[in-house]
Amino acid sequence: MANNVIEVFKGTTKTILVTVTGLESLSGYSGTLTVKTDLDASTESISVTHDSIDGLVMTFKTTADHNDLAAGHYVYYVEITDGTNVHPVRQDKYIIHKKAKN
Repeated sequence: MANNVIEVFKGTTKTILVTVTGLESLSGYSGTLTVKTDLDASTESISVTHDSIDGLVMTFKTTADHNDLAAGHYVYYVEITDGTNVHPVRQDKYIIHKKAKN
């Protein structure tokens, strides 16, 4: 399995590119990147809808506010939907590092 760990610094922005496989096109699809403390958590820490699509690549942008969580390890997953069906795309760790001191 490929290493799809996302690492960010607390309070910073991050652009995340996700390549979708198994489809010929993402026309009619939307994507969501969700970050939780663990997969069984009932609430999301971060939820971001895709910013753009280019071919089979979805771009997600997290803001400084999104990444202002406590430093530590979280889990993220990406799902796409065509409005009827939801398809899992990727799942791995989302790590927030302490911001470097100035």
